[in-house]
Amino acid sequence: MNIASDSSLWRRLKQRLARALLYIALIVISVIWLLPLISVIFTSLKPEGEIYATTAWMLPRAPTLANFVDAWQTVIGNFINTVLITVPSSLFSVAIGSLGAYAIARLRLPASQLIYLLIVASITIPFASIIPSLVRLLDNIGLINTIPGIILVHTAHGQVIVVFLLARFFATIHEDILDAARVDGCSILGIYWRIVLPLSGAALAATFILQFTWIWNDYFKALVIVPQKTNAPITVGMTLLAGQYAGKWHIRSAAAIIATLPTVAIFLGFQRFFIRGVTVGAVKG
Repeated sequence: MNIASDSSLWRRLKQRLARALLYIALIVISVIWLLPLISVIFTSLKPEGEIYATTAWMLPRAPTLANFVDAWQTVIGNFINTVLITVPSSLFSVAIGSLGAYAIARLRLPASQLIYLLIVASITIPFASIIPSLVRLLDNIGLINTIPGIILVHTAHGQVIVVFLLARFFATIHEDILDAARVDGCSILGIYWRIVLPLSGAALAATFILQFTWIWNDYFKALVIVPQKTNAPITVGMTLLAGQYAGKWHIRSAAAIIATLPTVAIFLGFQRFFIRGVTVGAVKG
């Protein structure tokens, strides 16, 4: 009895030690991962004179928010452009992609699996390889260096990941629910609107958050399609600060934080929907 008790105690101690070591490792990794962000936050709060008198890792001696005011006045136009680009692009991507995902997952169309595989396989095509054709197309239809042009590109390019994520979720919806709707006389679009979408709220929210984050943080597409500051999003506008505020790291750091706040706020605000959306497909029967 004592031997069994000692063995059980030793096993519990080993489990707790392993868990403690795991937590320590995760904390260390998190701190290392956050070090650049911490230095940016410290720099954004320092007056200009303090930038060169201290290191990036030192706490500000006289914290100030004046840097954020100066940065906001500089990037406000690009910030508004980013909102005008990101919100419609995310909504259009999810709305159009959900229709395609519904058709592939639930309508049993001929060659639907082949179409799905081709859509997923297009993820492997580098965006850089289609730039010449894309720029020429947008130029021919008068959408180069315009906000509608970049919205169109983000909406089209986002279909791949939206269809990939939502088709997998739509396929988990129990067929009996859809059969009951058909018996009640619900049309194909009616089932999509009244049954599929309400049951997929978490998945739709998770997909929207992903699209919003990727589009807000996009730099390459924006640099190619809307390189001029008038219509450029904040990611491109940030690069323009390098010339205007050369050496003024406190202003550029404040602008970088301003650029990241919306995506952080979106994720924190909809975190529970995001977590539920990326896990519900694994447990839904």
